[in-house]
Amino acid sequence: MSEINIVAGGGAANLGSFLGELVPKAPQTPQNPHMPPEPHEPPLDGGWRLSEAELNSAIKELDGFLIEAPENLVPPGLAGTGKLFPYVGWFWRAVSWDNGCQQGYKLYIPSDSAERYDPDAMPGDEPEFIGFMENNKWDYEEGRCTADSFRTIRKAFEAAVLSPTLETLRVAFQAVQDAIPEKRR
Repeated sequence: MSEINIVAGGGAANLGSFLGELVPKAPQTPQNPHMPPEPHEPPLDGGWRLSEAELNSAIKELDGFLIEAPENLVPPGLAGTGKLFPYVGWFWRAVSWDNGCQQGYKLYIPSDSAERYDPDAMPGDEPEFIGFMENNKWDYEEGRCTADSFRTIRKAFEAAVLSPTLETLRVAFQAVQDAIPEKRR
């Protein structure tokens, strides 16, 4: 309800406050939790539109454990994984975006050898894409991307969560694949 001011006897009274609970307020439309977060205006330090926590939360909302990825949004390199973003594991784990933009970041790299011993692995279990892997309990090979490459990844991931389309998600996927050129598949 909009506020109505009454001017009488040289003073103003707020009718909305005066009527209190007698006048029902217009129903508020709840915000859809699956909508992308609003970017910060002006941008945060470093020119980022989302904080580290907001970016991780948005990725988790869009991907992995919380919902099954709609097939029309899955980048070609992730077909059949049920994921929208390249990561290894059952669900998205928080990434230290701020740190990576300053120092570079470690990423999972598919091994060149099929001779890895893992008694619990099924054939084809090892992902065939470069991706984030915050919990390397399988001792997969890792590589380190540069801070510049990581800033490119963060920019692409921000664009993808703010406007999730096949194209923005494809660009985010490709940014990770290009981060370690010598290991690109």
